[in-house]
Amino acid sequence: MLKFILVVGALVAGVKYGCEYLLSAEFEKYADESKAQWTCQFENFLGHVHVQMSNYEKGYYRYSHAVRRCPESSLAETGAFGAARCLEGMGDRSRAVAAYEAFVEKYPASKRAKAAQKSVDILKGS
Repeated sequence: MLKFILVVGALVAGVKYGCEYLLSAEFEKYADESKAQWTCQFENFLGHVHVQMSNYEKGYYRYSHAVRRCPESSLAETGAFGAARCLEGMGDRSRAVAAYEAFVEKYPASKRAKAAQKSVDILKGS
Protein backbone atom coordinates (compact mmCIF):
# COMPACT_ATOMS: atom_id res chain seq x y z
CA MET A 1 0.00 0.00 0.00
CA LEU A 2 2.87 2.37 0.80
CA LYS A 3 4.39 1.77 -2.66
CA PHE A 4 1.06 2.66 -4.26
CA ILE A 5 0.79 5.90 -2.28
CA LEU A 6 4.36 6.83 -3.18
CA VAL A 7 3.81 6.12 -6.88
CA VAL A 8 0.59 8.15 -6.94
CA GLY A 9 2.30 10.99 -5.08
CA ALA A 10 5.20 10.96 -7.53
CA LEU A 11 2.81 11.00 -10.49
CA VAL A 12 0.81 13.90 -9.08
CA ALA A 13 3.97 15.88 -8.35
CA GLY A 14 5.36 15.11 -11.82
CA VAL A 15 2.19 16.23 -13.55
CA LYS A 16 1.92 19.38 -11.42
CA TYR A 17 5.51 20.51 -11.95
CA GLY A 18 5.60 19.32 -15.55
CA CYS A 19 2.53 21.41 -16.38
CA GLU A 20 3.99 24.40 -14.59
CA TYR A 21 7.12 24.13 -16.72
CA LEU A 22 5.20 23.70 -19.98
CA LEU A 23 3.27 26.88 -19.25
CA SER A 24 6.30 28.89 -18.12
CA ALA A 25 8.37 31.58 -19.83
CA GLU A 26 11.35 29.22 -19.53
CA PHE A 27 9.58 26.67 -21.75
CA GLU A 28 8.62 29.41 -24.22
CA LYS A 29 12.28 30.40 -24.47
CA TYR A 30 13.37 26.79 -25.00
CA ALA A 31 10.66 26.22 -27.62
CA ASP A 32 11.48 29.42 -29.51
CA GLU A 33 15.18 28.53 -29.60
CA SER A 34 14.83 24.83 -30.44
CA LYS A 35 11.82 25.11 -32.78
CA ALA A 36 11.15 21.47 -32.00
CA GLN A 37 8.07 20.12 -33.79
CA TRP A 38 6.54 18.77 -30.59
CA THR A 39 6.48 22.27 -29.09
CA CYS A 40 4.36 23.47 -32.02
CA GLN A 41 2.06 20.51 -31.60
CA PHE A 42 1.76 21.38 -27.91
CA GLU A 43 0.93 25.02 -28.75
CA ASN A 44 -1.80 23.89 -31.17
CA PHE A 45 -3.18 21.57 -28.52
CA LEU A 46 -3.32 24.40 -25.98
CA GLY A 47 -4.89 26.68 -28.59
CA HIS A 48 -7.59 24.08 -29.16
CA VAL A 49 -8.21 23.77 -25.42
CA HIS A 50 -8.58 27.54 -25.12
CA VAL A 51 -11.01 27.64 -28.07
CA GLN A 52 -13.10 24.92 -26.43
CA MET A 53 -13.29 27.14 -23.34
CA SER A 54 -14.14 30.20 -25.52
CA ASN A 55 -10.92 31.87 -24.41
CA TYR A 56 -10.06 33.16 -27.86
CA GLU A 57 -7.33 35.59 -26.83
CA LYS A 58 -5.23 32.85 -25.27
CA GLY A 59 -6.06 30.50 -28.13
CA TYR A 60 -4.84 33.09 -30.63
CA TYR A 61 -1.62 33.51 -28.64
CA ARG A 62 -0.95 29.75 -28.70
CA TYR A 63 -1.83 29.20 -32.35
CA SER A 64 0.30 32.18 -33.39
CA HIS A 65 3.28 30.70 -31.59
CA ALA A 66 2.91 27.45 -33.52
CA VAL A 67 2.85 29.35 -36.82
CA ARG A 68 5.95 31.39 -35.98
CA ARG A 69 7.88 28.45 -34.56
CA CYS A 70 7.21 25.90 -37.29
CA PRO A 71 6.33 27.95 -40.39
CA GLU A 72 7.03 25.24 -42.95
CA SER A 73 5.15 22.38 -41.31
CA SER A 74 1.60 21.08 -41.26
CA LEU A 75 1.49 22.38 -37.70
CA ALA A 76 1.66 25.93 -39.08
CA GLU A 77 -1.40 25.19 -41.22
CA THR A 78 -3.32 24.06 -38.15
CA GLY A 79 -2.12 27.10 -36.23
CA ALA A 80 -3.01 29.56 -38.99
CA PHE A 81 -6.56 28.25 -39.27
CA GLY A 82 -6.94 28.19 -35.48
CA ALA A 83 -5.65 31.76 -35.18
CA ALA A 84 -8.20 32.93 -37.77
CA ARG A 85 -10.98 31.18 -35.84
CA CYS A 86 -9.83 32.89 -32.66
CA LEU A 87 -9.88 36.31 -34.32
CA GLU A 88 -13.41 35.58 -35.45
CA GLY A 89 -14.33 34.44 -31.95
CA MET A 90 -12.92 37.65 -30.50
CA GLY A 91 -15.18 39.62 -32.83
CA ASP A 92 -12.30 41.10 -34.84
CA ARG A 93 -13.92 40.60 -38.23
CA SER A 94 -11.47 42.54 -40.38
CA ARG A 95 -8.44 40.69 -39.02
CA ALA A 96 -10.33 37.38 -39.18
CA VAL A 97 -11.18 37.96 -42.85
CA ALA A 98 -7.55 38.83 -43.59
CA ALA A 99 -6.34 35.73 -41.72
CA TYR A 100 -8.80 33.44 -43.50
CA GLU A 101 -7.89 34.93 -46.90
CA ALA A 102 -4.18 34.50 -46.16
CA PHE A 103 -4.90 30.91 -45.14
CA VAL A 104 -6.73 30.16 -48.41
CA GLU A 105 -3.92 31.76 -50.39
CA LYS A 106 -1.14 29.88 -48.59
CA TYR A 107 -2.94 26.52 -48.25
CA PRO A 108 -5.32 26.23 -51.24
CA ALA A 109 -5.16 22.43 -51.21
CA SER A 110 -5.94 22.18 -47.50
CA LYS A 111 -9.10 20.43 -46.42
CA ARG A 112 -9.76 23.56 -44.33
CA ALA A 113 -9.50 25.96 -47.30
CA LYS A 114 -13.18 25.55 -48.19
CA ALA A 115 -14.23 26.29 -44.60
CA ALA A 116 -11.92 29.31 -44.50
CA GLN A 117 -13.40 30.67 -47.73
CA LYS A 118 -16.91 30.11 -46.40
CA SER A 119 -15.98 32.07 -43.27
CA VAL A 120 -14.67 34.91 -45.44
CA ASP A 121 -17.92 34.99 -47.39
CA ILE A 122 -20.02 34.99 -44.22
CA LEU A 123 -17.94 37.64 -42.47
CA LYS A 124 -17.89 39.92 -45.51
CA GLY A 125 -21.60 39.46 -46.09
CA SER A 126 -22.70 40.43 -42.59
